[in-house]
Amino acid sequence: MANTEQQHPFADRLIEYLLDNVITSKPEEITDNIKRTQKALENNPSNKYAPIIPGEWDANMNKLLYEYMTTKVSDTSVIHDLLGYVDKDTEKWYSYRADGADNKRVKNSLANTYLEEGE
Repeated sequence: MANTEQQHPFADRLIEYLLDNVITSKPEEITDNIKRTQKALENNPSNKYAPIIPGEWDANMNKLLYEYMTTKVSDTSVIHDLLGYVDKDTEKWYSYRADGADNKRVKNSLANTYLEEGE
């Protein structure tokens, strides 16, 4: 990465965290956001993840999201502000194939993981 000689007073993701525009472990977090994240993690066969309490953040989620972003994402410019929660980069880049195949086509991302009625 080249030095652009521009100064930025805040990291890109910091603004998202300050505006509460990320999915975190905060007690006031919307449970459906956490459930959607849990569903994406659970549907990825390589994780072997099962929610401890549906709708409640657990430390395994941080570990899996951080590990995925630092090992599976090839664009290193998106991982410099990574904290292991769901910011816009994690939501965009976290993807999986539910059948476990390592294929670039037909991937599900956290951004397009939806809850069904009753979940």
